[in-house]
Amino acid sequence: MFEIGLVLAILAGATFAVGRVRRQRGIDVLADADFVDLPCPWCHAQTREEDSACPSCHQEFGAR
Repeated sequence: MFEIGLVLAILAGATFAVGRVRRQRGIDVLADADFVDLPCPWCHAQTREEDSACPSCHQEFGAR
């Protein structure tokens, strides 16, 4: 039982330390210019948030 508590304490400490280091360095995953996570709803090709139409199938985004 003691070993499980020790492992949990070490994991919690490591998570806290990594979080502090990332916050100090200002790492922001969403600020990455190559971040692509918006698939086209029709052909599922990768798109960017600023695209007005799919670069693959040329379907326009947004309501008509």
